[in-house]
Amino acid sequence: MYKKQQGIVAVESVFILPFIILIMFIILDFGRVMFTSVTTANAARAAAGYGAQSTNLSIDYAGMTLAAVNDASNLKIDDDNTATVSVSARRICRCIGSSVEVDCVSNSCGASSEVYVEVTATRDFHTIVPYPYIPESVLISRTATMRVQ
Repeated sequence: MYKKQQGIVAVESVFILPFIILIMFIILDFGRVMFTSVTTANAARAAAGYGAQSTNLSIDYAGMTLAAVNDASNLKIDDDNTATVSVSARRICRCIGSSVEVDCVSNSCGASSEVYVEVTATRDFHTIVPYPYIPESVLISRTATMRVQ
């Protein structure tokens, strides 16, 4: 009787084991995409924080890019990503109390304007294994905006 039960356990294991492995890969990929998303958002915030320190640094796009890349240094560089994150930054000027963007050079507000830095950090994410109905590659993009001091 005991040998028959061992055979049944082996058959049940053959049916259940692939599902357990699939669930394990799904959990791993979910954790990886969340880690990449949070790290990309933190990199955008770090770059915006660097640029928001002064009006001189608000146009230092190389410095903002370096701040973002340094903050995302724990992301792996692989065949699909030549850098930890791709960064685009821009300086935005707005009239006080308005959300309308104006030219920073001409200062068409009449009074003083508020200067902001907007940084977008982008990273490609690829799953460990292909899943049905889920794309293998996802572009993760996070934007941070801060007012210049």
